[in-house]
Amino acid sequence: VLINSMISKLGDYTLTGSVTANTLKTILDLTAQGTLLLCGLASVDSTPRMLWIVITIDDIIIYDDTTSLISTSSQGFYIVGSLNVLQRITFNKSLKVEVASSTTETDKTFLKCLYTLI
Repeated sequence: VLINSMISKLGDYTLTGSVTANTLKTILDLTAQGTLLLCGLASVDSTPRMLWIVITIDDIIIYDDTTSLISTSSQGFYIVGSLNVLQRITFNKSLKVEVASSTTETDKTFLKCLYTLI
């Protein structure tokens, strides 16, 4: 599901830093118990790119997908939850989120993850 600039209104987000084209980079890596409520990935500018995200819970990949070409600022997709609905995906030992862009760049994509820890 494509989203618009509303993802930035959810509060804090994490810029993905320096990324190499089509190479996954770990942005979140927790060893703990908790619940993933929301996770979204979006672009910062209008440079054409595709975004790729992999979410691993308890050593099992639960999501691995790539967007179509995005060329609009703050566009991307929600992987878990949405603006109106939080999901509850429990993790017993670990949560890992990896992202990639189709272009080599620095701080041109951002990740928003809401989770609770036990």
